Amino acid sequence: MDSTFSFSWFTIFLLFHFSDSIDTLTSTQFLSDAKNETLVSSNRDFTLGFFTTSNTSSKRYLGIWFNKIPVKRIVWVANRNDPIVTKDAVFKVNTDGNIVILSDKSATKPLWSSNISDNISTMNPTAKLLDSGNLELTVAEGSNSRKWMWQSFDYPTDTILPGMKLGLDRKTGLNRVMTSWKSEDNPAEGEYTMTLEAEGLPQFFLRQKNSDTPIWRAGPWNGVILSGVAKLATSLKTAVVDFSQFGSLFNFTYVDNKDEVYMTLTFPSSGRFRKYVMDFKGLAQQSFYHGMNANQIIYIARKKGKICSHVEKVGGKGCYVWEGELNDIKAYQDGQDFYLRVHSVELGGSKKSSRTSLNKRIPAVVIVLIAIFGVILLLSCLYACRKHTLRKGQRQSQRYRDMMLAGSDAETINDFTTADNFTDNSNIDLTFFDLETIVRATDNFSPTKRLGQGSFGPVFKGELSDGHEIAVKRLLRTSGQGISEFKNEVLLIAKLQHRNLVRLLGCCIDEEEKMLIYEYMPNKSLDYFIFDESKKSMLNWRKRHEIIVGIARGILYLHQDSRLKIIHRDLKVSNILLDKELNPKISDFGTARIFGGNQVEANTCRVVGTFGYMSPEYALDGYFSEKSDVYSFGVLLLEIISGKKNNRYFEDIPNSSLIKHVWQSWSNGRALEIADASIPDEFLPAHEVLRCIQVGLLCVQDNAADRPTMSTIVFMLSNETTLPSPKQPMVAVYRSADNTATTSTGTRSSSVNGITITDLGAR
Repeated sequence: MDSTFSFSWFTIFLLFHFSDSIDTLTSTQFLSDAKNETLVSSNRDFTLGFFTTSNTSSKRYLGIWFNKIPVKRIVWVANRNDPIVTKDAVFKVNTDGNIVILSDKSATKPLWSSNISDNISTMNPTAKLLDSGNLELTVAEGSNSRKWMWQSFDYPTDTILPGMKLGLDRKTGLNRVMTSWKSEDNPAEGEYTMTLEAEGLPQFFLRQKNSDTPIWRAGPWNGVILSGVAKLATSLKTAVVDFSQFGSLFNFTYVDNKDEVYMTLTFPSSGRFRKYVMDFKGLAQQSFYHGMNANQIIYIARKKGKICSHVEKVGGKGCYVWEGELNDIKAYQDGQDFYLRVHSVELGGSKKSSRTSLNKRIPAVVIVLIAIFGVILLLSCLYACRKHTLRKGQRQSQRYRDMMLAGSDAETINDFTTADNFTDNSNIDLTFFDLETIVRATDNFSPTKRLGQGSFGPVFKGELSDGHEIAVKRLLRTSGQGISEFKNEVLLIAKLQHRNLVRLLGCCIDEEEKMLIYEYMPNKSLDYFIFDESKKSMLNWRKRHEIIVGIARGILYLHQDSRLKIIHRDLKVSNILLDKELNPKISDFGTARIFGGNQVEANTCRVVGTFGYMSPEYALDGYFSEKSDVYSFGVLLLEIISGKKNNRYFEDIPNSSLIKHVWQSWSNGRALEIADASIPDEFLPAHEVLRCIQVGLLCVQDNAADRPTMSTIVFMLSNETTLPSPKQPMVAVYRSADNTATTSTGTRSSSVNGITITDLGAR
C-alpha cells in the first residue's frame, strides 16, 4: 500500500513539476507562478515564465526572456496590459485548446488567452517554446505531423527577434507592430510604435501616439533599396540589409508579395544573442550579448534634440542624432557620405589648421558647383526626353484615331459627320494599351483566362499590373464583319458614360491585333442566370425588377440623355452584363448607329441583329428607329419574367413564339402563369408582375407608332399610372436560324449571329 502511494505521488510529481529542461506544455499540464515553474527552449537560450519588473512591484506578468544572461532581458510579454496581482496564477492549455493565464488553477475565466475562435481541444493542442524564442501552439494533423495555430511572433511587444516578422499579412489582415513599454518597469503599451506601412512605397515609421509626425523613418522601399539603412543585396521583391559595418550585427530581409509585406531579422551564427528593441523613450536600438558580461548596442533612431554623449557598456559602434528636419540614415559601405554635426569648441585647432581647412574647403566648393551643374544638365536631358516621348505618344494616338475614323463603316462615318452633337472627331478620349501590357495581363491569352466567344472574337479576363481587372475582346483576324464593328464600338462608346452601360477603358491596335479593353464584369451576362436551371433561383423578383428598370434607364440614356442619340440595334439578354452587385450593364455597341438631333428613322441595306429580338419593320424592310430598340427591350423584358428564351419556341413549337404564348396567357386571364417557376409565389407581387408583362406586350406591338418611348416605359415601370391595353401582336414566320448568305439585294445578313433574314414581301 505504501509503495503504491509513493509511486502515485512520484507520477504526479513528474506530470506537474517542471525543471528548466521542459520546453513543451500539454493539455494535462500547467505552469505555476507560486512554484516558479518555467518552460526553457531545447537549446536553453530562452525561458518562459512569470516575472515582475522590479522588487518593489506586486504586478506579475507572463513573458519570455534570455536564459543565459544574468540580467533578465524580457523579449515578449503576454498580458502586458493586464498584470496579475497575486502569485497564484497558472499558465496552461485550456479546455477549448487555447493557451491561457488563469488567476489560479481552479479558475475558469482567463486573464489572458490566445483567442483562437475554433475549438481545438480534441486535436491534442500543445504549447512549445522554440529555440528562436517563439511560443507556438500546434495541434495534431495526421499521425506524424502537427499544424501551427498561433504563435507569439505574430504579436510582438517592444522587441524583434530573429525570424519575427514586422509588417502586414494581407490574407488575414494581421498587422505586426512594435509598441514600446509605458515605462522602464511597466510593460503596458507605451507612447511609441514602429510600423511597416505598405501604402504606396513601403517604409518604416517610428511614431508617438496622437501625433501624425513621424519621429524617425527608414525608407521608402523603391524596388532596389530601403533608404536610410545600410547596404542592400536585392531583388525586386526581396532585399537583405547588411549591417556588416556595425560588426555583422544582423541582416534585414524584406518580402513583398500578394499574401504579405514584412521585414524580418536574420543573424549570422556567431553564438551571440541578438534583438532589436524600441524602448519606452522611443529609442530604437539593436543589441547583441556575447558571453555573460559583454553588451553591445547600436542606436538606430532617437528623438531629435537628444545628445549622444556615450554608448552603453563596451563595444558601442555609433549613435545617430537628428537635429532640425528628419533625414535618412546614410550608413552605406559603397562610397556614400555620412555627416556628423559637432560643436565648434570640440574641433579646437590653430591658425594653421584653419588655413588647412580653408585650402580643403576651396576644392570642395568646386566639386559642389560641378555636381550642381551636372544635376541641372541631367534634369534638362530627362525633361527633353520626356517631352519627346509624350509628343511621340500623342502622334501615335492621333494616328490610331485617324486610322479608325478613316477606315470605319461608311454608314457609321456618315453618322459621325452629320450628327449635331458629334462634329469634332478628334475629341475622342481613349487610352491606347500596348500589346505587351495586354499579353502580360491575360497570361498570353491563356485558355484559363477565356470568358467566352462571339462573332467579334474571344473574350479574355485580364489583370493589369496595378491589380485592376479587365475584360479583353480580341478581334479574330478572319472576321470580316468584326473590323467595322470594332471601329464602330470604339468611336461610339468612347463618348458614353452611364451606370447601366459597360465602360470602355481603351483599346489596343498593333498591326493585325485589334482589341477592346472593358471593365471586368464578374457575374458574366444575364442569360448565364435566367436560362440556367441551377442559377435562375439566384435572381428573385425584386432583383429581376431592378435589372429591368436598370436596362430601361440605360436605353433611355442612349436615346435621349447622352450627347449622342444612339440606336443599339442588338439588345438581347446575352448583351446585358452584370457587375458584382448584379447591376445591369448594356454592352456590345458594334452594330449601333447614331441619329442626328431631329432624325427619327433610318434605312439600311445591311440588317444586323439577333433572331427573335428584331422588330418587324427592321427585319423585313430594314427600317430602324428608337422603336426598334423598344421592341427588343419588350422581348428581353418578357424573357426576364418567364426565364424562357424567345428563340426556343421556334425550335420546340413550330409557328410559335414567346410573344404568342404571353399574349394567349394574358388574354385568357392567366398571365401570372408565365412567371418563372423558380420565383417563390410568396415573393411574387402579382400587381407588379402583371404590370411588367403588360409593358412588355406594349413594347412588342407590330406598328412602331403603337409602342411607347423609353421615357414612357421608365415612367410606367416606376409609377402606378393606368396603362393602355396592348393589341394582339402579329405571329411572324421566320426562316431557320441555320441559313446563311452574304449581303445582297433583297437579302440581309445578321453580323452578330450569322443569321440570314429574307424579305417576305407585303403582308
